[in-house]
Amino acid sequence: MLNSNPETLFVGQTLFFVDEVDSSNSYLKEMLQKQKLPEGAAVIANFQTAGRGQHQNTWESTKGDNVLLSLYLKPSFVTKDISVISFLVSLAIRGVVQKLLPETEVRVKWPNDVMVGNKKIAGILVENRFSSAVESIIGIGLNVNQKLIKSNHKATSLLNEANKSFHVGQVLSECFTFVEKYYLLANKSGGVKQIWKLYVSQLYQLDEVIEVDGVFHTVCGVSPEGLLELNHNGVTRFIAHNEFKIKWN
Repeated sequence: MLNSNPETLFVGQTLFFVDEVDSSNSYLKEMLQKQKLPEGAAVIANFQTAGRGQHQNTWESTKGDNVLLSLYLKPSFVTKDISVISFLVSLAIRGVVQKLLPETEVRVKWPNDVMVGNKKIAGILVENRFSSAVESIIGIGLNVNQKLIKSNHKATSLLNEANKSFHVGQVLSECFTFVEKYYLLANKSGGVKQIWKLYVSQLYQLDEVIEVDGVFHTVCGVSPEGLLELNHNGVTRFIAHNEFKIKWN
């Protein structure tokens, strides 16, 4: 099912396959405690019993139908702008979905989701470790051939949008390719700023009104530090993703 030889320099070149796991991120972290892994190593799961999203949310997935992936990266170009990891991975998965659904509007939703129209098709969980260098464990859940999203009518899949099935292994290879593309861009001179600008340009509901703790605000962008930029009655404010309850639509 899976293409184990993605056309990349390092992302996805070392692969570990598990049929069932609680969380691919947790599995990868346990592996890193026991052995040294090369940058770009990935854990691919057929099924997760406790896949996680932001705010301890669960990620629902039927067995074998979707991309359930965790990547290990060591971004030497990151100093204070750690949010660039979330930006670049979100842009990468957005790029994959846009390539496979060329006639559909695909956006990145702050902080780490990918949206097709007003429906979520992918979620990303970035966990950073700080020692002598930054290490990032990046969980990616992308709905590919899942027919029914039981718990959330605001979720969708590639199958639902295109009315056809996709080869999960080929979608995985696209994920590796796009992540490496944006990762290498971020590593170039001026790349971190370019990634941030690209992220803001593709932001879901940019310049539209959302409800934050019962008060309506206009979405103006995202700061380089990863804070959502809002405006209410001419006053600008920046909020973190775990500070307030947001109604997007």
